[in-house]
Amino acid sequence: MSLHRVGLCGVDDSVDPSLLSAIVSRWPRVELGVLFRPGKEGQPRFPTRRWLEQLAKTARNTSPPAQLAGHLCGSAVDDVLQRGDVAFVQTLVGLGFRRVQLNATAPNGCMTAEDPSLLRKAAQQVQKACAAVPEVEFIVQANDQTEPLWRALLDEPPANLSLLWDASCGRGHTLDASLKTVETTIPQGFAGGLNRDNVATVLDQLRKGTARGRSIWIDMESGLRSDIDGSERFDVNRAWAVCAALDAIGWDDPDAPSPSPVSYDLPPQTTLIKHALAAHKVTLLRDRRTKPRDFRGLLRELSSYVGYEATRSLSTVPRHDCVTPRGVHVPADGRATRLAARCALVPIMRAGLGMVESMQALLPNAAVHQIGMFKRSGSDRPVEYYSRLPKHGGDSCDIAFILDPVVATAKTMTPVIAKLKAWGAHRIVACVILASAEGLRALHEAHPDVEVYAIQVDGRLARDGGLLPGLGDAGDRLFGATGVLSAKDIVANEALEKQLALGATYAWEEAGARPTRPRRPRADSAESLTRVRSEPSTLILGDVSGNTGEIPAPSLTDEAATQLTTHDGSFGPDPCRMRWGATTPSDRGPVLATTRHTTQRNAIGAHAGGYSVYRALAVAAGKIDRDALPQLGLTTPAAKIGPHAAWRNSDAIVTMDPWGHAISEGFGAWLDKGYDVRPTIAITKAHVQLPECLDALRCGRLTPDGSVLTDDGTSVVTKAAIEPVWYLPGVAKRFGVSERVLRDALFAETNSMYPELISRDPCLNRRVVLHAIDAT
Repeated sequence: MSLHRVGLCGVDDSVDPSLLSAIVSRWPRVELGVLFRPGKEGQPRFPTRRWLEQLAKTARNTSPPAQLAGHLCGSAVDDVLQRGDVAFVQTLVGLGFRRVQLNATAPNGCMTAEDPSLLRKAAQQVQKACAAVPEVEFIVQANDQTEPLWRALLDEPPANLSLLWDASCGRGHTLDASLKTVETTIPQGFAGGLNRDNVATVLDQLRKGTARGRSIWIDMESGLRSDIDGSERFDVNRAWAVCAALDAIGWDDPDAPSPSPVSYDLPPQTTLIKHALAAHKVTLLRDRRTKPRDFRGLLRELSSYVGYEATRSLSTVPRHDCVTPRGVHVPADGRATRLAARCALVPIMRAGLGMVESMQALLPNAAVHQIGMFKRSGSDRPVEYYSRLPKHGGDSCDIAFILDPVVATAKTMTPVIAKLKAWGAHRIVACVILASAEGLRALHEAHPDVEVYAIQVDGRLARDGGLLPGLGDAGDRLFGATGVLSAKDIVANEALEKQLALGATYAWEEAGARPTRPRRPRADSAESLTRVRSEPSTLILGDVSGNTGEIPAPSLTDEAATQLTTHDGSFGPDPCRMRWGATTPSDRGPVLATTRHTTQRNAIGAHAGGYSVYRALAVAAGKIDRDALPQLGLTTPAAKIGPHAAWRNSDAIVTMDPWGHAISEGFGAWLDKGYDVRPTIAITKAHVQLPECLDALRCGRLTPDGSVLTDDGTSVVTKAAIEPVWYLPGVAKRFGVSERVLRDALFAETNSMYPELISRDPCLNRRVVLHAIDAT
């Protein structure tokens, strides 16, 4: 039996996270367990939000990064068991948690546990939660009280489900190492009354009995607490002593039998390279402690292994001119040959570039044609941003080797294959290191004639389509760009910012600022262009004061370069927040669509729609000062309109900005900061004589009231010129489609006018479009 993890549970504000980091650095198999129970935040064993953020930051910076597990108690676990609600779980993912334990017992404050029938029904909700957050391993306590739950889950266990045999429930009852567990392939752990004095003995008993031949984890909580100066605290000395005791007995059992490899039902065109060296080096490739230099070397070696197998059946022709140094002619009977196949290497950027060098060593005369393709989160349609396939030449390519270290969903590989087939490649072979069983089946369904050579297969996919356990983002690790946000991180950050329905103690959105990424440094500063704002001539909104929060400093456009691509997670774009449908304009935030703040724009398109081309002409001719800022205090409305209740409903108004007529009043704090916020509605009054009204006045159908219609037939009117501002989620909801479908259609039918519709993920806050429709 091997111990792959030891959980030190109950870490809280009583311990400095740096001390926990020291333990993890010394023993990387340690997992830090954090208890969550609404209403108990700040009490012993239940940390505050501020401390938790410190722990998350310390865990990320620890070498290797610390493993974190969330133990849900009280209403936090009831939300999962009763409704399958994973909002809080997704929040924990954003903080770096990858395991979540469901403490579904009465001592842990779980109301569902009081009724066995409810626990049995809760199995469906747990399965729902496992499917919603596949990158998280969900742990269910297995004991007499939770038996209705875990027994029901064993019928169809999710791939990311584990069982923890724990009859203690945090009460310190000692684990019975002779307990009988169920025969299942589900990962299992053990807990109950473990401490520094008995952990070695209990582990030895498990190793000889119940857990013989398995890979397990153990978890402890009460044995790590001490009464220090009259208060209960997490005792670092006890935690250190536990790990030292495990060191003494050994984390791994050298006499344990090797586990049987997991087998998958793979398509017939898939070849797995089963080699001890390859498996060893793939393990090193997966390890997050592997540095970029070592990662590149390992990828080159593994690419050679795959390349040798993939080129096994290349066509050859006899060679008749081979003579050895002894002057002996080598007969052309199969011993003297040369390659006849004309080959091309097609790496899918970025990660595929790491496989090119080793493949070129095998096929030095092969042409190399790069294709840049990335898959957007939430969309089945990948984006091709680069292609080096020559216009002609496909007919002269006998075999094309596609190079990509990882195949997860195959939604990137599939269109590349289709492109190569259309190009004219006669035969296509995919060379990969890791693949998912699901991706291989999808690839075979779309292209059954394509051969795939891989080293290992993983069985799970994350929400964003990433491979689990996988090896992370191969491109980031290859080029040392691990600080770049992935799509998964973006989704996690969005979840972190959502209001949690766990009571006031866990309403974390109001406390602390949103994590921000560093911006590109500028030689000049925004303060140099901050203007003195003219106060609005009229006040028409009334009391709409709200919480503007911390307004970031405006970042001005760098004129030294034009940013063509705006892919998610890259350095630079950091749109300002906008909460459509917020109660007040200060809570909502302004629509930023000018060219002054390129990296902070939160809208797609430009002000004035189709008329923006005339501004471009003036800029090109040097007839306009691009740094000039309007004094918006003179643009206040001539009539009081609103605010109305519908303005605070994100579903009620979706094609215009209801606050767009009162910029100076509603977004004064942003203007004072130096932001270029423009109005999208102009409200004026006018005196007009309408022929229809004059005729009705003469005929007596209308009677002048002196207010709207005067004696001489003049009509007093209020006019509004409205610039379309579309809130895409609301528009999509009106038409009963997803936002992604709407974005794809807008991009296609406007002849690719707005690339950000597909290159920028909706989670990054660009969900508003100012399109080229004339104002009305």
